[in-house]
Amino acid sequence: MNKNTQVVMFSSKTGEWSTPQDFFDKLNWRFGPFDLDPCAAPANTKCTNFFTANT
Repeated sequence: MNKNTQVVMFSSKTGEWSTPQDFFDKLNWRFGPFDLDPCAAPANTKCTNFFTANT
């Protein structure tokens, strides 16, 4: 793996991130409606029901 790839892949200061809304919307339109976000935080959940790192 070259240095540029490493910089991009490991640039986040935490392991937390959320699915971009436009990508989620496309998946939800095609396969949804989704009612559970299995890996979320209250600030970034895409569904009413969700699991956090603590639940």
